[in-house]
Amino acid sequence: MEDNFYYNQKNNRPFRVVVAHPGRQHSFELATALEQKGVLYKYITTVYDKEKSLTSFVKKFLRGKDLKKANGRRCKSIDDSKVIQLCEGWGLLFLLIQRILKSQALANRFCRFYNSVFSKKVGQYLSREDIDAIIMFDSTAEEAFAILKKNRPDIFRIQDVSIATRHYMKHNFENDYGLHELKKEFPEFWDDRVMKGYKNEIEDSQFFLVASVMSKNSLKFCGVNEDLVSIIPYGVNHNQFSYKPSNRDHESSLRIIYVGQVTYRKGIHHLLNVVSRFNSSEVDVYLAGGYEEDGSLYTKYKDVNNIHFLGFVTRDELAKEYQEADVFCFPTIGEGYGLVVLEALSCGVPVISSDLAGGNDAIIEGKNGFVVKAGDDNELEDRIRWCINHRDELANMRSFSHSTALEYTWEKYHENVARVTINAIKNYQSKEE
Repeated sequence: MEDNFYYNQKNNRPFRVVVAHPGRQHSFELATALEQKGVLYKYITTVYDKEKSLTSFVKKFLRGKDLKKANGRRCKSIDDSKVIQLCEGWGLLFLLIQRILKSQALANRFCRFYNSVFSKKVGQYLSREDIDAIIMFDSTAEEAFAILKKNRPDIFRIQDVSIATRHYMKHNFENDYGLHELKKEFPEFWDDRVMKGYKNEIEDSQFFLVASVMSKNSLKFCGVNEDLVSIIPYGVNHNQFSYKPSNRDHESSLRIIYVGQVTYRKGIHHLLNVVSRFNSSEVDVYLAGGYEEDGSLYTKYKDVNNIHFLGFVTRDELAKEYQEADVFCFPTIGEGYGLVVLEALSCGVPVISSDLAGGNDAIIEGKNGFVVKAGDDNELEDRIRWCINHRDELANMRSFSHSTALEYTWEKYHENVARVTINAIKNYQSKEE
C-alpha cells in the first residue's frame, strides 16, 4: 500500500521528482527523503565531490578545514549516477570569492549572478526530461521556474523556502536600529528590479515547503495562499550534537554561545550591545562563525573583554562549544528556521531565541529557553539577567532541552516531506486532468 502511494498509476512508473540546489543547505536531506521512497529522479547541483569531477580534483590540494568542507559536499545516500553537476566552475569560483571578498554586499551580488546562471541551466535541462515535479530553493528558482512555466507547465514547481521571504525580511529590517548597516549587507532589498525577481519566483511557484510558522507567515506577507504552504520541521543529528550534563561552576560568569555568521541579519548587533552592558564576571559571549576583520561589528567589539570572536568552527568542533555553554543565544532578525537552535537543544543547552528565528517553534517558554521580540534589547537583557540570577534553574533546563530536541529527527523529516511532496503532486495532476 505504501509503495502504491509513490507510484504514478497514470504513467505506469514511480513518481519522478528532481531536487536542484547550487549549494547544499538541507537539500541532501530532502534528496535522501525522496530517494528512500524511490521517487528521486535526479539531484542537480554545482560543487559536488563526485568521481572525476572538478571538485574531486581541487580537493586534492586542500587541507584542514577546507578539506573537511569539501568532504561534506557529498550525499552518501545518493548514487553518483543520479547527481547532475551544472556550472561547477562557477560554483568553485563562488566559494573562492566568498573567502577573499571583504564585502558581504559584493558576495551577495555574485551569488545572485551565480544562482541565475545555474537556474537557467536547470530550466533548460529539465525542459527535455520526463518528470513530474521540480523542487528548488528560494532565490535560486526564478529563471528555471519561468522557463518551465512556459515550456513545460506539466512539471509541478515546488519552492523549498529555507529563509524568510526577502520582502518580509526587508519589512523587519526597516524597523531595526541597524538599518543603515543592513542596507550595506543587503542593498538588493532596496533594488526594485531584484525584488521583482524574488516576487516572480514566488508567483511562479505552485507549492511551498517551509520548516517554521515564521517562514509560512513570511509567504502570507507576500500574498501566498496558506493552503499552498506545508510546514515540515527539520531534524538534527543527535549523534553529532550529543547531550552532556553540565559541570560548569555556577560561580563563574554566564557563558553564552552564538553560532552563525557575525552579521547584522543575524541580529548580532543586538546581542553584542546587550552583553557589553555586563562585566566579564557576569557574562561572556563566544561567537562561533565567520566575521569581517574590518567590519563594524568586529572593530567595535573586538576589544571588549567579555566578547570573544572564535571565527569559523568546523561541525566536529561545534558540539564541544555548545556543551561548554550555559545558554545559546540566537537574536536573528532574518531567518527561515535556524538549525542551530535544534543543535543547541540537542546538546542540552537552553536557548534564548528571537521570534524571527523559525527554530523558536521548538522553544517552550521557561522550560527549555525563552523567546524574545526580535530587536528588543531590553527584553534580551532581561532574559540574560534572569539566566545569571537563576543558574540552578538554568542547569535543570538542560535535560528538558535535550528531550525536546529528540522530537526533531531527520527520519521524521524524511517521512513527512516525501509524503507531503507526492500528495501535492497528485493533487496538482488531478486538477489538470
